[in-house]
Amino acid sequence: WTPLGQLQIIDRRRNLVKLAHGEYVALEALESAYASSRYVANICVCADARLPRPCAIVNVDAALMPCWAREAGIAYVSLEDLSTSRAFVQMVLDDLKQAARLAGLSRQEVLADVCIDPVLWTPENGMLTAASKLRRAGILRRNHANVQEMYSRCGLLVET
Repeated sequence: WTPLGQLQIIDRRRNLVKLAHGEYVALEALESAYASSRYVANICVCADARLPRPCAIVNVDAALMPCWAREAGIAYVSLEDLSTSRAFVQMVLDDLKQAARLAGLSRQEVLADVCIDPVLWTPENGMLTAASKLRRAGILRRNHANVQEMYSRCGLLVET
């Protein structure tokens, strides 16, 4: 805020999202904070103005998913099965909430829910740029059904 009480944008405007209670969150700053989680190979934070807190699509290392599931005693048949297992998703979300506490994030910056994408994001599959930056539109398009389900779990009525 400026001395005159005006909001001064010091980041890319498109990376700022206003949440339901009027707070602004910077998506890239949240992604940097959550990158410290052991489960995160990459993360795409998404927010909706109708929700009080952001959600995220977590890209995990598929090679490590079975090890983590065994450690936690979570049964699975396939990586797709594991990536939709509420127990596994909750385990990842709990770790991300711990990362938020360690990073000193405010309450509205703590993730409400996550969904898992087990396919590694690369420039070759169009999920990252050549400079390894997220291609949000492609990631959201690829995970559209999961994002809709995640928003629904957060209490947001979504169109199918």
